Amino acid sequence: APDQFGYAAVRPGETLERIGARAPLTPPQQRAERTAGDGIPRPNALAAGIIGTPEGPIRLWGITPTDTDRRCQTGPDDWPCGMMARTAMRMFMRNRTIECGDPLETAADGMPVKRCTLAGQDIAAWLAGHGWAEPSAGSPYAKAAEEARAAGIGLYGGDTRQ
Repeated sequence: APDQFGYAAVRPGETLERIGARAPLTPPQQRAERTAGDGIPRPNALAAGIIGTPEGPIRLWGITPTDTDRRCQTGPDDWPCGMMARTAMRMFMRNRTIECGDPLETAADGMPVKRCTLAGQDIAAWLAGHGWAEPSAGSPYAKAAEEARAAGIGLYGGDTRQ
């Protein structure tokens, strides 16, 4: 029955007053200027190390992407570390706009390989440093990945679903 539901701040018999919407915090012109440029809004993590964009996927430079089907063995159990790596990257990016430079090379599968940042932080460095992707040969992220391995985090840790 509708009588059983109501807004707690309004007493029975009173009505709510409709007020106008507030003005935007950022004027439309400034919003347009801020979003113009090379930024990629609302990127999608296809795998840890591969970003989906409207123009097509981008592979991150300096790391080997972690396949979403990858399973890691920790003790007697294996766990879906590839899916967890992708989820960690999604949570890191949280649909925020990223910036990517020009392609540095083209991967064997035809994907452009770029350096991408989120709020000034290198996404590939974050993945390697948190153990969610392995560095490619000659990568500057090798030390960060080795520290993640020593700490037993990311792919080198245990199943964190529990």
